[in-house]
Amino acid sequence: MICVTIARTTNSSMAKAMVAAIHGGADLLELRLDHLHEPPDWSVLLADRCRPVMATCRRPCDGGHFAGEERARMGLLTAAMAAGVDWVDVEDDACAALPAAGRARRLVSHHDLDGTPADLSARVGAMAQLGADAIKVVTQARALMDNLTLLRLCAAAPIPTIAFCMGPGGLASRLLAGRHGAPWTYAAPDDGPIPAAGQPRLATLIHTYGYAGIGPATKLFAVAGAPIAHSLSPHAHNAAFVAANMDCRYLPLQVVPEDLHNLLPFAEALGIGGVSITLPHKRAVMPYLDDYDTTVARVGACNTVRQGDTGWRGTNTDLPAAMLTIRRLLGLSPSAPLDGRRALVLGAGGVARTV
Repeated sequence: MICVTIARTTNSSMAKAMVAAIHGGADLLELRLDHLHEPPDWSVLLADRCRPVMATCRRPCDGGHFAGEERARMGLLTAAMAAGVDWVDVEDDACAALPAAGRARRLVSHHDLDGTPADLSARVGAMAQLGADAIKVVTQARALMDNLTLLRLCAAAPIPTIAFCMGPGGLASRLLAGRHGAPWTYAAPDDGPIPAAGQPRLATLIHTYGYAGIGPATKLFAVAGAPIAHSLSPHAHNAAFVAANMDCRYLPLQVVPEDLHNLLPFAEALGIGGVSITLPHKRAVMPYLDDYDTTVARVGACNTVRQGDTGWRGTNTDLPAAMLTIRRLLGLSPSAPLDGRRALVLGAGGVARTV
């Protein structure tokens, strides 16, 4: 399932955003009461409800905006439960102040805005003893392996658990949460501000990544670089997989240079069969490969790695693609010689080096 976070300042604008999210394909709606500049009007927010609704009122220490006293915050959530919401999100250290009541189920959550601590498994075990109907654990991605830590929490938790990383480096954990047992992941509405760092838009989850169809048998591929959010590769490759009726997904991985050594162990742990390599890693990735072809050896740059029987092997598809394009533009056959031709190369990155 996909839960869309609705963070608006008025009841009317929140209700309008709810309708848009439902039309866009949302399965669950999270109403961020800490963004409202007026008291919640549940007659408006729950009118003609056709999707489950969750009430959340987040403190600043957990990434929220509620500036009032804790008693007032608990009062808002208690009123939401009395009004008939389906879920309330309450932090693990505040759970005792909001006992279960009515039809509402409790999502007990924990947020770490600084990083991914080592004691998460113990914390999840303690949260499971608080009478939670589900658990949510969110940390800040500081390294690629943080994604794997959170996904493993989803798979091993004793009760339904949503666990993922925030920030540009945490998208993989959001996209693969369902594959690892999370009952839902979170998305931003298709218009307006994005409520949480690294949160993808609803349309992106549905149309670019086909989130609902990512299952245990789905084959995974990726592109690794830094920055990576601008890359069009996931759009192109995932569209190609759909056109070819292939159960595959292509994910963006934000990998900073100092974390490059973790790329291939991370890919292997998640079952990622191949990785496109982009700026700034086309040369730096070579020492981490088990083998690479003669093209990589000649040009000193690698843009594709794939896992085989003998480990990770690198190749370079930039060279044949560039040569084929040049020959087509010149009206030549694919094998025509280019001796004597003059060319201008604009750029100084991996592709330019290859050409």
